[in-house]
Amino acid sequence: MTPSLSQTSPFHGSVGGVAIRRLKQKIKNIEEMVISLDDKIQNMDGEMKENETLREQIRSLEEANKAQGQERKELEKRIKKLEGEKSQLESRLSKQEDKNKQLNDNLKELDAYIQDLLLVNGKVIYKQLVQKDGHIYICGSEDMADGVQQSLMAIFQDFGKHSPEKAQNFIRKMKV
Repeated sequence: MTPSLSQTSPFHGSVGGVAIRRLKQKIKNIEEMVISLDDKIQNMDGEMKENETLREQIRSLEEANKAQGQERKELEKRIKKLEGEKSQLESRLSKQEDKNKQLNDNLKELDAYIQDLLLVNGKVIYKQLVQKDGHIYICGSEDMADGVQQSLMAIFQDFGKHSPEKAQNFIRKMKV
């Protein structure tokens, strides 16, 4: 005769029912833990993506900071270079009554017209305007402006060895 289920099953009866309920509860607890772990893994994935985004932002900021540092160093070099160079400002109010005189090693006394001062300082003027990308600001009468233009033409031809056409083109580009 074959044994009945009640005889072979250790979970039969009230003791067996309690064991089944406990196992079902443990399975339910394990399922909840798995769901909780899945949620935590998803949260960690999100945090990892967020951290990677932050790392990328940090790298980008570091690169920008490095570039700014290099730019700053370059600007500091340019400032030091400019500070080392002499800048000069000459101011004249037409030909003054007392005939201000300008002395030069190569020339005798000159009346202090601005176009004469440009010629006296021709080498420096050429270097500043052409080699250093400098600027010259002139205001005054048309006659004075014509004299300044003639002086600049002479400077470009003498110190830059430019043809009259090339000197004229350079002066034309300088005009505002």
